[in-house]
Amino acid sequence: MLRVAIAGGNIGASALISLLKGDANIELIGIYEKKPDAPGVILAKKWNIPVFDEVGLLCSENPEMVINVTGDVHLSNDIRLVSGSKTEVIEGIGARFLWEIIEKQKRAKIEAFKTIENQRVIFSLLSKIGGIEQLPDFLELLLEKALALVEAPAGSIALLEHDEMRFLASRGLSKKFDAHTAWSTMPGDITDVVLRDKEILSINDTLKSDYTRANSSLIEEKIRALLACPVLLRDTASGILFINDFKPRLFTERQKASLNLLAGLIGICLDRITLLGKIETLNLQSLQLMQTIENKTREIEELKENLEKKVTVRTGELEKINRELEYANQLKGRFIANMSHELRTPLNSIIGFSDVLLDRTFGELSDNQERYIKNIYTSGKHLLELINNILDIAKIESGKYEMVYETFLIDDVIGEVINTMKPLVENKFIEIVTAIGENINSIAADRVKLKQILYNLLSNAIKFTPEGGMVKVSVAREENPDRYYLAPVPGLEFIRFAVQDTGIGISPEDRERIFDEFEQASSSYAKQYGGVGLGLALTKKLVELHGGMITVESTIGEGSTFTFLIPVTSPVTETAVTGHLKAVSLNFPWMKEEAPLILVVEDDLATVELLTLHLTQAGYKVAHAFNGQEAIEKAKTLHPFAVTLDVLLPKKDGWEVLQELKIDKQTADIPVIIHSIVDNKDLAFALGAADYLMKPLDKEALIGKLEEISVSRGKKVLPVSVLIIESEDEVTQNFKDIFESQGFLIYTASTGKRGIELATLLRPGVILLNFTMPDMLGFDVISEIKENPSTKDIPVFILTERDLSVDDRITLVGKIERIVQKYSFDTKELIGHIKELEMLYPKRAGLIDDLTGVFSHRYFQIRLAQEVERATRYKLPLNLLLLDLDFFDQYVKNHGDYYGNITLKKVAELLRKNIRGSDIVVRYGGDSFAIILPNTVITAALSMSNRFNAIIKNYPFIYEDSQPKGHITASIGLTFLDGQTTEAFILCAEKALARAFNKGGDRVEVYSKEQHEREEVEQY
Repeated sequence: MLRVAIAGGNIGASALISLLKGDANIELIGIYEKKPDAPGVILAKKWNIPVFDEVGLLCSENPEMVINVTGDVHLSNDIRLVSGSKTEVIEGIGARFLWEIIEKQKRAKIEAFKTIENQRVIFSLLSKIGGIEQLPDFLELLLEKALALVEAPAGSIALLEHDEMRFLASRGLSKKFDAHTAWSTMPGDITDVVLRDKEILSINDTLKSDYTRANSSLIEEKIRALLACPVLLRDTASGILFINDFKPRLFTERQKASLNLLAGLIGICLDRITLLGKIETLNLQSLQLMQTIENKTREIEELKENLEKKVTVRTGELEKINRELEYANQLKGRFIANMSHELRTPLNSIIGFSDVLLDRTFGELSDNQERYIKNIYTSGKHLLELINNILDIAKIESGKYEMVYETFLIDDVIGEVINTMKPLVENKFIEIVTAIGENINSIAADRVKLKQILYNLLSNAIKFTPEGGMVKVSVAREENPDRYYLAPVPGLEFIRFAVQDTGIGISPEDRERIFDEFEQASSSYAKQYGGVGLGLALTKKLVELHGGMITVESTIGEGSTFTFLIPVTSPVTETAVTGHLKAVSLNFPWMKEEAPLILVVEDDLATVELLTLHLTQAGYKVAHAFNGQEAIEKAKTLHPFAVTLDVLLPKKDGWEVLQELKIDKQTADIPVIIHSIVDNKDLAFALGAADYLMKPLDKEALIGKLEEISVSRGKKVLPVSVLIIESEDEVTQNFKDIFESQGFLIYTASTGKRGIELATLLRPGVILLNFTMPDMLGFDVISEIKENPSTKDIPVFILTERDLSVDDRITLVGKIERIVQKYSFDTKELIGHIKELEMLYPKRAGLIDDLTGVFSHRYFQIRLAQEVERATRYKLPLNLLLLDLDFFDQYVKNHGDYYGNITLKKVAELLRKNIRGSDIVVRYGGDSFAIILPNTVITAALSMSNRFNAIIKNYPFIYEDSQPKGHITASIGLTFLDGQTTEAFILCAEKALARAFNKGGDRVEVYSKEQHEREEVEQY
C-alpha cells in the first residue's frame, strides 16, 4: 500500500482527498496546511485524516509520496530537504497527470460496472424466454428493461405483419400517438431504412435529420432523439425496437450494443413463438387424428376383417407425427442453446482477432497486399484531390494559404509532373513534348504549388485531347509581359509556362467563365468528361499567389493553349537537414539559439522533411530519429522540449517507445505527440501521450498542440515592458506607479516622434499612446508604428479625453487594441486587459475571434460606437451586458487549457443560439463576453441576462463539479444608455460586473449611478 500525503488545503486538495480516499492501494497519512478553515482541512478532519501545520511533522509520518497542490515550488524543495529525498514529491503537470489517470480509472470502472449490469439484465431476460406464454407481456417487460438500460423516457416495439408495421408494446407515449397502431412503410423513411439496411439507426436531433424533419407524428409528440434497432428473425428484418427521448441527446456505443442484444432476444422470442405455433398446430392435428382413431375404432368393430390392416396404417401415421413433434421440440431447445452461444462468439472473435492483428502475428504485407493497398491509396488520393481543391480555394480566399518559396530546377519539376501523368498518356497514345529555353535553368517559387498548377493543366489537356493527339509543355523567358497585363510592369522579369494540346478546344463564350468555381466549358462536356469545375479555378488562384497571371487561347476542334507567367525572384538559399545526433536548426531569420527543441521520430523521409520545414518555420529547432531505439537514446541525450512520434517504426514501435519514455525518470516529463496513420487514441493517452494527431499532417494542428504545451509548461507570454507615449508628466508618473508595482518594465516618451523611435528600438510588449500629441497627430503615430515590420505586431492602447467618432474608430480598426478614457479608467481593468493579450492578441485576425467564432473585441469597439450614436440620434433604448465566467482561471489551472477552450466555445455557442437577430455577441476578454442589445428596454434586458445566467449554470460542462458552486457559473453586469459616451457606457457595465463578482458571482447586477456613488462614499 502506497503512503501518500497532500501539501495544501485548497479546493483542489479536497477534490484530491475525495478521489484518493476510496482507493484500496493508497493510504492517506495526512495533509499539510496552516489555514484551519481551508476546504481540504475541513474534509480531512471529517474523515479523520491527520492535519499538520509544519513540514517536519508531515515528513515524520514517513510518506512515500507527497502531492503538492499549492503550486509553491519552495514548499516542494522544503519537503525534499526535510525528508532527505526519501519522499517523492509530485507537483504541477505531474500532479494533474496523476489526477487524470485516477479519474480515468474511476470512469472506466463505472463504465465497466454499467456494462456488467446491462449483461445481467440481458441474461436474466434470456433465461425467461423458455417460460414465455404471452408475447405482448414479454415485449412489455423487455421494453421496460431497454428504457432502463439507455435511461430514456419512452419507446415502443413494432413488428412487421403483411407489409404493415404494428405496435405490440409501448411506454411513455401519448394515447394519441399510441392510437396509430399500424402504418405502412414509405420509401426512404425511418422504417424503410432500418428494415432494408438491417442496421441500427441513431438520430440525435429529429429536427436536423432528413429522415425525421418532416415527420408530423414525431413533431406533434415532441420526440427530439430517436434510436431504431432492427429485430432480425433468421437474418430477415421482422420488426423494430424504438427508443425515444423528448430532448436531443447522444446514445453511447454501449447502449447501442445492449439494444442490439435486446433486439436479438426479440427475434429469438418471435422464432420460439413461431415454433410453438407450429407445435400447437401439430397438437391440434394430433387431437384431430385421435378423434379419427376413435371413429376408426368404431369402424374396426364394425369391420373386423380390416382391423389389422387399418391399425397398422394408423399406428404408422401416429409414429410419424410423434417423430415430428419430438424433432420440433429438439429444434426449439437447440435453437435457444445455439443462440446463447452465437451471441457471445462474434464479440469474442472481434476482440481476439483485433488483438492478433495489432500484434502483427502473421508478419509483414505480401506483394499482392501491397499492390492492392497502393490501388486503394491511389483512389483515395483522387477523392482527396477533389476535397483538397475545395479546401485550398477556401484557404486562399480567407488569406490563410501559406507560400513556401525555394529554388529548384525547372526541368526536374516538369519531369516529375510528366512521370505522374504517364499512365493517362499511355492509355490514350498521346505524345508529350517539352521545350525549355536555353537560358532557363532554375526558378524560385513554391515547388508544391507550381507542380499542382502544371498537374491541373496537363491533366485537363490529356482529358480533352483525343487518342493519338499531342500535348506540349514549353518554358521560356517572357520578353514582353506588358501584353498580358492591363498596366505596365516595369522592372519585373517573368518566366512563361505554356501547356498546348490538340484537343476539342473552347468556345469564346466559355473562355470567360472556365476559371470560375464549379464552371466548365459546357454541360455536354461535363457529362462526357466528368469533373466538378474546380481545377482551373484553383490553378488561377495558385498562379496569382505567385504574383503571376494565366490566360487561355483556343480554337474549337483544334486545341487550346494555357499560358501563365511567374515573376522571377531572388534565389532561396537551401539548408541541408543533417541526420547527426545534434539538433537540426534551419537558417530562418526568426530563429533564436534558445528556441525549443523538437525531436521528430519518423522513418518516412518525405514526412521528416515536411515536419522539419513546418516546425522550423514556427520557430522551433528540430532533431531527428528514424527508429524506436534511436528515439529513446536521443530523448535521453538531448532532453527535447517535446517529441513527435510515429507508431509504425523499425526496431521498436511507437507504443514501446512511448512506454519506455514515460517509465524512465530522465524522459518522463517530456510531452509526446503521437503523429500516425494508426488510429488508437485511447492506447496513446493511456500510455501517457500529450496529444494525438492523425496523418496526413495538419500543420496548424501540430503547431497549435506545441503552443498549448508551451503555455502549460510555463512559457512566458505576458508583456514584460510598456512604452508610455504621453506629453503630461503627471499622467506618465501615474501610469509608472500602476505598472511598476505589477512587475512591468516602463519606458516613456513625451513626443510622438520619440515614441516611434523607442518602439522601433525596444519593441515593448504593449504601447499606451495619448491620442493628442504636441508634435504629431495620433493617427500618424499609429500608422508609422503599424507600417514598420518590426513594430506592427505590438498591441496599442489609445488614451483619449474625448469620445472618438464612429468614423475615427473605423479608421483605427485593426491598428489598436483598446480605447481608454484618460481620466476615468479603472486600474484593475487596464491591467486585466493588458494581461488578456496573452490569450487574445496572438490568436486574432480581422474581426472574428478564432477560438469562439464570435466577433472580436476590435469589432466591439466599432459596433458599440455605432449603436450608441444611433440610439442617441433616434432616442432608442440600448443596453450593454458584460458576462464573465466565475473563477474560470481556477478551472483552467485544474483541468488545463484544452478543456478551458472547449468550455469557452460552448458558452459562445449557447449565447449565439439564445440571442435575437439584432443582438450582437462578442468576445470581450479572456473568459468574458459582451452582448449589445439594441432597441431593448431595461426590463427585457434584465430578463435576457437572467436567462443567459440560467442557461450557463444548467448546462452539463465537463469537470464542472470542481468549481466552487459545483457548476460553471457567470457574473453579469448590465447597464442602459443614459447619455454617456461610448467609453463611459462600457465603464458602467464593468462596474456592475465587478459588483456581481464581489457578491459571490452567479448573479446579475444592474448599474445604478446612485448606488455606485453611495458605495464609493461608504468605501471612502
